[in-house]
Amino acid sequence: MSSCLTNILSHEDINWIGHLTNNHTWVGGNQNGYVYQWECQQYNYQKQISPYSALWASGEPRPDDKAQCVQIWKLETGFGLDDHDYCEISLEEVFNVLKCSTKGGSLRYDKIPVELYKNQTLLKAIARVFNVCFNSGKVPVMWSNGIITPIPKSSTSDPSDPLSYCGIILASVSYKLYCGVLNSHLTYKLDEIDFLCDEQNSYRKWHSTVSHLSTQSTIIETGKLRN
Repeated sequence: MSSCLTNILSHEDINWIGHLTNNHTWVGGNQNGYVYQWECQQYNYQKQISPYSALWASGEPRPDDKAQCVQIWKLETGFGLDDHDYCEISLEEVFNVLKCSTKGGSLRYDKIPVELYKNQTLLKAIARVFNVCFNSGKVPVMWSNGIITPIPKSSTSDPSDPLSYCGIILASVSYKLYCGVLNSHLTYKLDEIDFLCDEQNSYRKWHSTVSHLSTQSTIIETGKLRN
């Protein structure tokens, strides 16, 4: 193995299978079955992936930089990620999002009501579609379409003025279900790694912005009194 890997990675880090080609390109696969190539030049770090350039510009990585090199390398290659990062979307995930969907309401762009998705056969089909979208990064063109419904902002506003209305887009139910599944994946991962700061309350479950608004109002009022 090339020294630019052995000097950075411990034996615990190198628990995957691969080989080093003659042009110093490490070809390996992690435990999730993903194949990648990582180019390096032995003792000469002229050709590197951009995050490594600053760390290795002076040659061998410094001891205090090795941990950061390993972390960046894992992010680039997907090494060490748990099963939740690449697991398929299950029927349970789709069903949990479907349970939170509001029944009734207006028909959407595709004319399919939310009640129809609660059929077990269609639930399996939509889960397969979600997995195709999740793995390929592509979604149906129909999901980019929606019905714009104008909602009056006030009963006293001028009905002939377009600015008196707030546009609400009625997206297809399948699109909203897919967004709900992605949101559950992101929420789980961000909470697991404790990524969000304590001050981030908006768009988070069981977090309220009332205290933030109260603090901001107090600061504004205090500033007015001082002036």
